[in-house]
Amino acid sequence: MTATSQARTDRSYRGVVYGFDLIIHESWMSGGYAVAHDDYVGKTRQRGRRREMQHRDDKPWSDLIVGSSHVLWEGICTEEELDDIERRFIREKKPRMNDKDNRWNAGRISYETQVSQRHERDARRGDPPWQPPENRNRDSLLEWDEAAPGVPAVAVRRPWKPWQKQLLGWSIAWLVLMIAGWVGLERWRDFGAWWHPAAVAGVALLALLSCLRLWTWLGAPVTKAQWRRKWREKTKPKRVRR
Repeated sequence: MTATSQARTDRSYRGVVYGFDLIIHESWMSGGYAVAHDDYVGKTRQRGRRREMQHRDDKPWSDLIVGSSHVLWEGICTEEELDDIERRFIREKKPRMNDKDNRWNAGRISYETQVSQRHERDARRGDPPWQPPENRNRDSLLEWDEAAPGVPAVAVRRPWKPWQKQLLGWSIAWLVLMIAGWVGLERWRDFGAWWHPAAVAGVALLALLSCLRLWTWLGAPVTKAQWRRKWREKTKPKRVRR
């Protein structure tokens, strides 16, 4: 049972080891076009150009790519075999942009240096400094994952929906008018107490007007099924596409 539940790493699948030809940074800065062949070596099991497009987005040296990535090796292999083949090509090609399994390479360029060189090229082109994908998700540098020290977090309230505003407004208006009618009729000595037929008739009229307003707001339904359908349509939250 234990052997079957563990992840299998000895299965063979299609694997690819690829390389990128890159323009040398110093050559680019001086206006030249010196190219270092196989300056980055990687591995993948993805098909097509998917892995290449990922590197064009998440690598600081993506603006130095010459042409497209090219296959150095392709075949059926296990995970361990693919790792060994990639390490073999790193030893053979001595790419400067690789970090893992390349610490022995005296010509290796660290990631921090790659980013600083990219910023130099961006400044030369007049572009904003390159940022890794995880930093681009923030719309502004003023957005923080947590509240700043000493500053209380502010709860963001969702705006009211139009039907909620209408329903609240008509409810408040009906209540105010009803109380005002009762008070006015009570003070009208000719009518006597608040339960006078004239007062009751005024309240009934207000209730009738409120029901009429609700009926027109729902689109003048007639049957019970129409009432339910119209009410669901009016009160159902609308999705906002982003």
